[in-house]
Amino acid sequence: MEKRIADEARIRAEDEKRRAEIAMAKAEEERRKAESEARETKRRAEESARIAEAERKGTEEKKRMAEEGRQRAEKEKRLAEETAAKAMAIQVEAGERAVEAQRRADSAKASELKALDELRGQVSRIDELEGKRLRGDRPVVSPTEEDIKSAKIRFGYTEGRFHFAIAGLAGSGKSSLINAFRGLTNNDPRAANTGIVETTLQVTGYPDPDPKNPFVWYDVPGAGTLEIPDWQYFNAQELFVFDRIIVLIDNRFSATDIAILENCKRFNIPSYIVRSKADQHVLNIMTDMGYNLMVDDGIQHAQMLPAARAKFLAETRGSVKANLGKAGLPPQRVYVVSKDTMVEVVHG
Repeated sequence: MEKRIADEARIRAEDEKRRAEIAMAKAEEERRKAESEARETKRRAEESARIAEAERKGTEEKKRMAEEGRQRAEKEKRLAEETAAKAMAIQVEAGERAVEAQRRADSAKASELKALDELRGQVSRIDELEGKRLRGDRPVVSPTEEDIKSAKIRFGYTEGRFHFAIAGLAGSGKSSLINAFRGLTNNDPRAANTGIVETTLQVTGYPDPDPKNPFVWYDVPGAGTLEIPDWQYFNAQELFVFDRIIVLIDNRFSATDIAILENCKRFNIPSYIVRSKADQHVLNIMTDMGYNLMVDDGIQHAQMLPAARAKFLAETRGSVKANLGKAGLPPQRVYVVSKDTMVEVVHG
């Protein structure tokens, strides 16, 4: 019985041992399974983390690429805008250059036409000057402002006075006429020098002795006494500064007289034509008509004087009109002056 009990105890012990071993094996299995599951869970977690990291990196890469794409797009847009602006600027500049080129072309054309016109004008002037040279005409020379200023200083030109120039051929009686205009006889100490030969060597001014008369009379050297061509006489004597010019003629018009009148017209200076030595010319006509001073009792002189005067006036006016017309100048009144009568008129 004890043996049976011992066997049963042994059997129970073996069963318990076997159950314990089974339990231990099961526990070991469960441990291994738990470790395996833990490793799998860890692996999965790590894989998930890796995938998440990869996805994060992918997202960041996409974001970076998107940002780079945006920046490239903005850069390309900016470049496109700059290119468009440059293209527009080039187009505008090209348009401006085209306009400027057209303007220059037009200007060059205008300059060419102007040059051609000037050339034609020069050729025309050359032809005109050559024609004048062949006809004996002379060129026109205009004084400068400095020439006028210098001449006024030299002649003592004074504002508020009238400056009369008396011009004409040598021996035509200019000095005597100036004396008569001033109310002086030729033998008056204040009178201008007179003589048979030309006594005036330079332009000389003679103020009127009456302070109420703001006149200055200028005696101009007679033409023909200086080595000055008639066409240069007006400028050479600087007649362009005077307020009035009296051209004194004797028996005939000279080329210098015509040149003076032409320049008076050109400079818009009033001019007067005066026939000098009227008494002598009338006496010469009376002599031609038969008058004899040696046997005259006064009656013959009184009878012949009106006809001689009329003839002298008619001849003088006809001669002046013909000479002015021949020179292409307009008709102009001629004054016939007797110096003795003029002195009486001045004195009232």
